[in-house]
Amino acid sequence: MARILVRLTREDRWLLVRRYGFHGNSFAALAKALVREGEGEETIRRLRALHRVERRFGIDLGFLCHEHRRCRERRPHPLERLVMAYVTVPSANDGDLILDVDRIREVIGLIRKGLERESA
Repeated sequence: MARILVRLTREDRWLLVRRYGFHGNSFAALAKALVREGEGEETIRRLRALHRVERRFGIDLGFLCHEHRRCRERRPHPLERLVMAYVTVPSANDGDLILDVDRIREVIGLIRKGLERESA
């Protein structure tokens, strides 16, 4: 079975980090802000496309980009760094972030199992 990879440009990541960090991870709130700020239709189309990717694969790209940025800007816990390295794929283009959807789902599944055990 082929791996599902999502490639995000630097601009994509900024949109997603902005949505997560400044607009409560709300697609609608960021879209309204972009319209108010006079952003071009291309930016809003890109935001919609990213939102469709999230819904299609059931992953939160805003959270992932926020965590990736946090890991690059601070000294993260070694486990955080390990998880981010596990769900990302090295890119020849330094500005791109490539995410492995199957690995992300695997990590989410492990977290959910741990939470289920904890609440039982």
